[in-house]
Amino acid sequence: MLLPIIAFINGILKWWRFSYRIEEEELRIEYGVFIRKRRYIPIERIQSLNFSEGLLHRPFSLVKVKVETAGSSDPSEAEAELTAIRKEEAEELQTIIRQIKK
Repeated sequence: MLLPIIAFINGILKWWRFSYRIEEEELRIEYGVFIRKRRYIPIERIQSLNFSEGLLHRPFSLVKVKVETAGSSDPSEAEAELTAIRKEEAEELQTIIRQIKK
């Protein structure tokens, strides 16, 4: 009984502490509940953004965004994931990245 409640609270805290932004031609991602981790991905390395919707994403108009980059160590794995952002934000992010790359 207690384990599902802890998992639910942990999921909410992870989502609440997650942030991303584009700054100085980098996609900057910060995440972590107790220990903050940072990931900076240069825009010129980003090859594509892949969107997917799960069953829990659809009712809230959310998508998961996988950031694919050039030169990653494991080509089958995404460089980064934005697990639950609004679909409009994901499309806007894709547009901004395309504009910067041109």
